[in-house]
Amino acid sequence: MNPTLSGDPAEADYGTTDNSLGAKNALKRYQLVTTHYFEHDSSLKIKRVLFLPGESFKVENNEFYLYDKRTRTFGNPLPKNFVPKECQPGYSKNFPYYDPEDPDSKPYYTLGPKEYFVAGDNWYSPSSSLDCFSLGRGIDISMLVGVVTKIEGKCVVEDGKVVKRIPGTPRYFLGVDY
Repeated sequence: MNPTLSGDPAEADYGTTDNSLGAKNALKRYQLVTTHYFEHDSSLKIKRVLFLPGESFKVENNEFYLYDKRTRTFGNPLPKNFVPKECQPGYSKNFPYYDPEDPDSKPYYTLGPKEYFVAGDNWYSPSSSLDCFSLGRGIDISMLVGVVTKIEGKCVVEDGKVVKRIPGTPRYFLGVDY
């Protein structure tokens, strides 16, 4: 999925979101959302929806697998067009953290009926920001603030405040952006 968004304070992307419940309930895989992780951090985060309510999945060696209820198998890895061609060398993400000796541990994760699995586009990095990988679970729809609909340009952020806006060519995200 191209492009990813920049959160670098020296030149961050800015835009608009649809904060309606209708937009949140109509989310599709790979859409961009804004979210708060209130119990950890009150700042607004931009994340990508990777898995949807009720889905079972696993992440093995940086590959995303969705469980197919019809065939009762994990199919081919999902496309990750939003990931740079080279992930962090020697670093591998797996989810859930499966321990075959723990009877309560499962080699896959199933989201609840109002739960989403979201991550930043730097999820593959050991220094990635707070997301469902670091939380070890999905997030409830109530933690989703809005769905990104348009990127309007770049801005400079200092001490948490926008000090300069640099308008650009608007990019619209009406559904999935690739």
